[in-house]
Formats: sequence, C-alpha cells, structure tokens
Amino acid sequence: MSETRLLDRFRAELHSRDVPIPGELIHCGVYPDLMWPPCGDAEYFMSRVTEDPAFRVMGYTRFVMLGWVIDEIRFYASRIEAGDVPWWFSGEDSARVAACEAEADEHELAIFETMGDAVTFTISYLGGVPLKDIAVPRIKPTPQRYGVR
Repeated sequence: MSETRLLDRFRAELHSRDVPIPGELIHCGVYPDLMWPPCGDAEYFMSRVTEDPAFRVMGYTRFVMLGWVIDEIRFYASRIEAGDVPWWFSGEDSARVAACEAEADEHELAIFETMGDAVTFTISYLGGVPLKDIAVPRIKPTPQRYGVR
C-alpha cells in the first residue's frame, strides 16, 4: 500500500463513488482484535496510533472496524453490543438500544483484498444486509494463510 493512510483511501473510494460515509466515523488508534500475527513488533504496533490508525464506521445498529496491519486491510464487523457506546445505558436512545438488541448476533473478522471491497462491504453491512448475503470476497485469517501448521 502507498504512504496514504487507510482512512484517506477509504474516503477517496467513497468520493469516487459520490457517496457519503455510511455512518459515524470514529478514530480508534489501535484495535487489538485486528492485531493477530503477523502484526509486526511492538514499535510497529504502537506506530499504528499515529501513522495509520484504525477507524470504526458506526451505523445505527452495526459497525465496521478497519485497520491496515502489515500489508492487509483487516476488519471486524458486528452489531453494536451493550456497553460499546455511551448511550447504551444512559436511556437517551432506548429505541436504538432495542434495534441493536434485535439485530442478529453475528460478527466477522477477516481481510479485504481491495479498498473497493472494503467500501462496498461497509456500505452493504451498515445498510442492513446480513453478512452471509454480502457478495464481497473476504479472506479468513487462518493459520494456513500465514504458513503456520
């Protein structure tokens, strides 16, 4: 990947399609669930915070977390769970909490081959499409992928 940060590439892909970010964008620094081996040494791990931080796109009831790790666009997609966000227990948005609880309890941790795939997936998933129905190719992070037996 070039020197452009993942977030910049994500925004550029959205712009090229003339679509807005499909949710609230939240900078996260490092998202440990995306840091499976290989994920670099401690210095590389800490560099993600400033050089190319992970980010979350938060929809109404779901989110997609994206991070550039070594040479992969890694992601985690899930419904919003109890305690993930400050409004969950505040009582300020009980309808949204109920909508989150009504979502299927499914999630996915995988890798995208292209930024186009990342954007298409994010738009589809945050738009309500079930994970199994999204036709974007995803790579599972299996031990075999990394030469581990």
